[in-house]
Order: sequence, then structure tokens, then C-alpha cells
Amino acid sequence: MHEKADITSVKEVLIINKEVKNMEKTEKTKWADYIISGVRYNEPKTHIVSVEVHKDLGDSIDTAVQIVPKVTVIQNIDNGITYMTITKDASNPNKWTKGQIVRVVAGPKYIRTDEDARTKDNLSSLPEF
Repeated sequence: MHEKADITSVKEVLIINKEVKNMEKTEKTKWADYIISGVRYNEPKTHIVSVEVHKDLGDSIDTAVQIVPKVTVIQNIDNGITYMTITKDASNPNKWTKGQIVRVVAGPKYIRTDEDARTKDNLSSLPEF
């Protein structure tokens, strides 16, 4: 079994406290170690630079938002840490809806939610921050 790294121990991670009232999940089971709710792209918008990450607490999502560089996400996935995307529930904006598992594409490494091997970042349609 892999040992889970505490993402906050990574030097490049910035912790940002956002005002989020209720971060319930539409399902009350653990989806992944960490949940990605937003993305930031480089200037030509061809590659993801960083992502907004929350801890999955099982029955809820941690309200603390961490801005994590893409390279950290790739390293963590390579070390067995799991990530999944989430979006706001369309019928209840106080709840999150489960997205897809985030994977690493080999070669120049990219993060994707689908399983094709295209060398381009793709985290579905997450909002930009």
C-alpha cells in the first residue's frame, strides 16, 4: 500500500482560504485523495500551469483551497496519490458533483481525465481561476 504524502508539505503549494459556505458532496463516499475544482492555463491557454485542490474528507470536501502546480500533481499521481475533478451541482450550488479520475499521460507529462494519449492537458470543463 502506498504512503500518502501531505500535499501541504510541498514547497510550491500556496494555501488560499476562500469563503465557501457548504461543500457537501452529492455522494457521501471518498472519491479520491484530492479533488480538483479549477484550472489555470499558461498565457496562450495551451497547458495547465496549476490547479485548485481540496482534500476529500469522505462525506465532504475540505473548504481550504490549495493552488498546486501541475508538476506537483503529476509527481503525486506517479507516487500513487489519487485525484478527481469536481464541478458544482447544477441543481444545488452548495454541493459538488463527482467528475472524472485525473491521469498522467506519458512522454512530456500532461494531466487528463480521459484515457487517450494525446499530449495535451485536459481536465474536462473545469472553470478557470
